[in-house]
Amino acid sequence: EAKEYTNTVPGRHLYQRLCQIFQEIKDFNATHPSESQRQEKYLELHQHMQKILGHYNRYPHLQKIITYAKNGGSQWFTCVLIPGVEPTNNLAEQAIREHTLIRKIIGTFRSTQGAQVYETLASLIQTWRLRGDSIPQKLTDLITQNLCLTKN
Repeated sequence: EAKEYTNTVPGRHLYQRLCQIFQEIKDFNATHPSESQRQEKYLELHQHMQKILGHYNRYPHLQKIITYAKNGGSQWFTCVLIPGVEPTNNLAEQAIREHTLIRKIIGTFRSTQGAQVYETLASLIQTWRLRGDSIPQKLTDLITQNLCLTKN
């Protein structure tokens, strides 16, 4: 999304710095670091990102992308903390694409709460599917735990 702002010098520089961070993440993850190295790199990248955002915050035309990046907060570097998580969210987006299309086609869940429940449930089901877990068993466990029911 930062690429949209490359028509100005500050926007181009911001984009280049974000691309450098992205490459740094990919290079770091390729070294198969230990958990302590991951924690250290995570903190380093988070602090670096805060400095970059602070610097470019003074450009009014970059406010939208700066706000977007700030809202992502510490989640931008989850891929550094957790092995196997890609630096992009392409897999996550592909995993929920089917559910998003179904939701839009049937036009249900008009309330914000209904949509959030559906999205959370769809995310859980896809996570269980990717892990090879039994979806019916996981749903049973989830309902049992949250409704304080006993298993038969």
